[in-house]
Amino acid sequence: MNLKHISEVVEDRLKKIEELKNTIRVTDKYFIFYFNGMDQYEIAISDCDTPEKLIPWIFHLTEKSWMSVDLLRHFIRVASNKSNISIR
Repeated sequence: MNLKHISEVVEDRLKKIEELKNTIRVTDKYFIFYFNGMDQYEIAISDCDTPEKLIPWIFHLTEKSWMSVDLLRHFIRVASNKSNISIR
């Protein structure tokens, strides 16, 4: 069995977090997803600034071929923080 040292696990996770941060950018009006090197997908912040508005977007994003569980979780955190939505 090939187990990773804890430092490798931490390093891998930090790289993943950095990748996620680079995938979603926040402007004054939009969340912008960057993927496949040059493609982007924009969501207006005002379209998901309440829990009631955010949930349909979460479901919508699950249908995208470029969406991953990690990226979706990151978006939920970013959008929730931006709009002061408590997710805990």
